[in-house]
Amino acid sequence: PSCSSTAVTSVRVDRPKDLRLWTRAAVSVTVYAEVNRRKRDPMAVSGTELGRWSLVLIAAFAAGLSFFAVAVAVGQRGGDGFFDNMWLTGPMLFAYAAAVGATITGVVAVAARGERAVPVFLAVLAGGLVTLFGILEVALPH
Repeated sequence: PSCSSTAVTSVRVDRPKDLRLWTRAAVSVTVYAEVNRRKRDPMAVSGTELGRWSLVLIAAFAAGLSFFAVAVAVGQRGGDGFFDNMWLTGPMLFAYAAAVGATITGVVAVAARGERAVPVFLAVLAGGLVTLFGILEVALPH
């Protein structure tokens, strides 16, 4: 059999009491490493995959809103109904769906996965406001 180039250090354990101490130490180090892995910098982008998805979706919201603004700037105008001009309706529906998705994934990341990154909280806040305004616009038309 081939041998690896890494050195193996052995520790001699004389009594069962020593074995318990070594086992406790190994468990403590493992738990400490896991706890510190989850304690990330709050200003970091995200510590969880759902948090990153929330940030991607809020960026997609901004892109949809930007596309809408460009379409208005080049001369697109709406009609009497919401679906009269799809060049304006499409980006707004896309942006709204992305904002709702960012809110849902962000809330799950914070509640279920323990996300603590400030950008994810901001994405949840922005997406939540857009979701609230969309619901109120449909429920209470003016």
